[in-house]
Amino acid sequence: MSYLLISYHIQEMGSEGLSKLSYSEESRDRQLLDLKENLGAKELFHLATCNRVEYLFHTDNLEELLENINTSKQLPLDTARFFSSKESVVQHLLEVALSMDSMIFGENQILGQLKTAYQESLKFKSLGPQTSGLIQEILKHAKKIRSETKLRNIHTSVATVAAREFTERGSKTDKILFIGAGETNQLAARYLHKYGFRNFVWCNRSAEKAKQMAKNLGGDTLSFKDMLEAKTPKVDAVFLATNAGKVIFSEKQFLAAKPNQVFDLSIPNNASKEDSEKHSCRYIGVEHLGEILAKEEAKYLQLKDSLAKKIKKSLKEISQFLDEKRLSPVITESLENIDQILKSAMDQLPKELQNLDQQQTEALRLWTRRLVKKAKHEHIQQLKKLKKSGASG
Repeated sequence: MSYLLISYHIQEMGSEGLSKLSYSEESRDRQLLDLKENLGAKELFHLATCNRVEYLFHTDNLEELLENINTSKQLPLDTARFFSSKESVVQHLLEVALSMDSMIFGENQILGQLKTAYQESLKFKSLGPQTSGLIQEILKHAKKIRSETKLRNIHTSVATVAAREFTERGSKTDKILFIGAGETNQLAARYLHKYGFRNFVWCNRSAEKAKQMAKNLGGDTLSFKDMLEAKTPKVDAVFLATNAGKVIFSEKQFLAAKPNQVFDLSIPNNASKEDSEKHSCRYIGVEHLGEILAKEEAKYLQLKDSLAKKIKKSLKEISQFLDEKRLSPVITESLENIDQILKSAMDQLPKELQNLDQQQTEALRLWTRRLVKKAKHEHIQQLKKLKKSGASG
């Protein structure tokens, strides 16, 4: 039994390349289940954010899985990073959960995204005991490490950095259109609300969710249909963060809304960069936000050293957990075999054991020792079988 983690990052692929790995909300579950079945994997965990896409497989035959990935061409290989040893898989997932190689170091949105991805994978039943147990351990340890280090004091995410960028040029009377009412735009809006911005317009596929956000943080609502038909009010800025998987804000929307700034927080992009430039509108995408934060990374080097030590400790604990989890079914099977051996042996014992003389007693002891030896041998053989399959490492 083995893990295989295939990782794609925006730094290697760019936003356009990463967008090719996106799935529409309607077809995602079916496509991921088909991927798992086509590749012959037993379990699959999938994570997709604006920075990365991760595929975590669990399989009985690693060589066969790799061969299927190579021949099926369902996943690009030239820009992928592969992790197949238990230690490398655990370390990479911890680094992801702690946003150590995110475009924005320390951003705290990733834990919520990881938890949501876990819950979604549970819903469409692509997880199994091995991937489920691992992700739960990653979440537990990442949360603990964040609370034990100064990382918990870094309140940054793509959304809040975008909001901070807006405040440097915008004023509190500016009208801001939020297209998408999910976690990303909620974070941006809460940041702006904290600093006195209230003139919001909420647009979402679910009208009820848009109304709820307007009630919670203030502002008006705009139907998604009206936005697509360019029946939008004039606004000063637009924040886009949806799962549309395509451009939904282009020429006619720019003409109607006339924004000065557009913050496109979606992968694939929701706004047309070309149309933004055509209408002299400042366009800020995910890649640009990463460049802004890169300048600040030097001051986090000391914190990174502390995180590395914490990760090393968690790596050891999670590896031990996985070993125990993998050993459990084999040990159970081994014990059942021992029980069967004992039962079979007991059936062979004389029914009457009374009045045994010394010679008979010694013979019984010898027979018992042989029985125990046989039981131990069976147990050891099962463990050797486990080691040979690679599950112990």
